Amino acid sequence: MSRKHDVNEIELSIDNIEIYPPYVDGENVIHNGCIRIYWSSNIGFGQYDLYLNRENQLCGDSEYMDRQEDKNFIGKLLELLKDKLLIIN
Repeated sequence: MSRKHDVNEIELSIDNIEIYPPYVDGENVIHNGCIRIYWSSNIGFGQYDLYLNRENQLCGDSEYMDRQEDKNFIGKLLELLKDKLLIIN
């Protein structure tokens, strides 16, 4: 996969973060909790969902910003998140 824009060269920012509890539809576990990161940049905007699936595997849904072989976009988002993080001792 070749990127149209290098993630290190876009003006990416985190606008909001929401955290959702596990979602169960009847007997079916859809996810075991979700963190939704709303982002914007000079190339557009969107959301990135991080969640635990039924097998407790960490999954990402990026609206096509990442692929399994190229996770640079989430890497950049997590870098921004780290910079915003307030550590409480």
